Amino acid sequence: MAKPEDQITTNFFGINPKTYEVESISLTRGGALSRVGDGSKYWNAKVPDAAAAKQEIAHRLGLVEIVEASVQSTGEQQLRKIMEDLETKAEIMKQENSE
Repeated sequence: MAKPEDQITTNFFGINPKTYEVESISLTRGGALSRVGDGSKYWNAKVPDAAAAKQEIAHRLGLVEIVEASVQSTGEQQLRKIMEDLETKAEIMKQENSE
């Protein structure tokens, strides 16, 4: 069983401007910010709150259009909408930068 501080409270989604992929990052109750990539990449940082988490994600990972989604208050339909919107923005960014 996971410790209370390891419980995920917030997920962040953002666009990687180099790959135009939507990436997700999780924030735990204990302030750990982490991302598991392709199975070989693992990134972890400690942050005091969600605002600091967004700054860390933008600074460290270079993601743009970062959206925050609380695990408790964000439903499955809302998550789908967030992902669809980000994927649409990523596609537009990709087309604009390939011209």
